[in-house]
Amino acid sequence: MKKNHLKPYFSLLFVFFSVVVFGQNTFTGNVTDENNESIIGASVKINELSIGSSTDIEGQFLITNIPSGTYEVTVSAIGYNNAVQMVQFNTDVNIDFNLKEDIKLLDEAVVVGYGTARTKDLTGSAIAISEDKFLKGSLATPEQLIMGKVPGLKVTSNDGAPGSGS
Repeated sequence: MKKNHLKPYFSLLFVFFSVVVFGQNTFTGNVTDENNESIIGASVKINELSIGSSTDIEGQFLITNIPSGTYEVTVSAIGYNNAVQMVQFNTDVNIDFNLKEDIKLLDEAVVVGYGTARTKDLTGSAIAISEDKFLKGSLATPEQLIMGKVPGLKVTSNDGAPGSGS
């Protein structure tokens, strides 16, 4: 008797489970440059859902659990023009993106300790050290690589003791 009583509940559970499993889509693809070389660390974002992913070492990305619908996808990477495309997600989707270099931004991008910035947005100063100057001199510690080579840079030790950290 109890089995017949629970049958409608199992049917209802099966219907909801089907909607949840089949209503979600997967978005995969590859991001390359004009020479068909993979772009590592490119950002792939579905704008309306505020979800996204980054490309791996092979330029591939994966975004899961995308509800059905049509959304704007933006692909961006430092030194490249953004690619924007409307994508319809009714099933799993696989799209490859090919980004074009942005020559203007290559000279303006600066990598700082916590991210990247354009040179005109930086406060303070930025300087480039050539490889021949960078490797010149006594190199016992990493901070000695830039000591005396960057104008205005002062490197001090934590407590003044010989051999202490800088």
